Amino acid sequence: MTQVCVTHPCDDRIAAIVRLLETRNDGLPMQRRRPDSPSGFAHRVKVRVSCPDCLANDRVLKGCETCHGRGFVEEWRTHDPYAINTVRPYGFTPDERRESEKARARELAVLKAQTAPPRSEADLLAEANERGEAWEEARKAMYADFDYAALDRAMDSLYLHDADAHRALVEVHEFGWLDPPHGAHLRAALDRGFVFLDGRLPADLRAPAAPESQPVEAVEVGRPDRDARRSRAHDRHARILELHESTSMSAAEIAQACRCSLRTVYTVVQKETQAA
Repeated sequence: MTQVCVTHPCDDRIAAIVRLLETRNDGLPMQRRRPDSPSGFAHRVKVRVSCPDCLANDRVLKGCETCHGRGFVEEWRTHDPYAINTVRPYGFTPDERRESEKARARELAVLKAQTAPPRSEADLLAEANERGEAWEEARKAMYADFDYAALDRAMDSLYLHDADAHRALVEVHEFGWLDPPHGAHLRAALDRGFVFLDGRLPADLRAPAAPESQPVEAVEVGRPDRDARRSRAHDRHARILELHESTSMSAAEIAQACRCSLRTVYTVVQKETQAA
């Protein structure tokens, strides 16, 4: 039986593939939720309301047939357990004033669309083909500059060839769901995935440049400045959430403003959404 010798890709080649995997979804839009949107889940709860007969008589009647002298009755009402938003008048804070302006602009746009004459199918098709959304344009630019299309084809082939290796690459390097691998099974699956992608990606692989390394601060030996690092990370996360909630900046713009990776923005927003 003839044995086939498979050459493992070099470290630079693996680093380029990893950068392609990590930035593969940067052009996709981030999921956003309006502050006044419902959660989509509701259940019936029993609430106490004042007895209408006692209110009509302006006193609690001991012989009332409706409440039996208690002064209240219980009713079943539909309640959303995640509905924590309260309706308050606009104008108290800049954020509420900004939301008021957005709501007024939406209402004016709806009225303009309702009163405008109907447009033909040709006009609608021409407008749709004139220019795509911002994330679509960013996606086209990504695929034109780097070999994401070749990576997509190679990943599809890898899924059919070795599902375990495909899942390992996605969970570790594409979405970052798993920490750097320590188990032998996971390391073997990653090695098989890199070898497979190396044989199907172009020899001159176009991948994003590695992020610039941050300058290392001098600290006392034996006493790492953990509190300072945690404080900087906390301030960066707070800044990301502030820009995400109070502005209409895209995820890429937030990452550039906070000097962090796009994956960090996605992770911080996702954890805050799950906690809420």
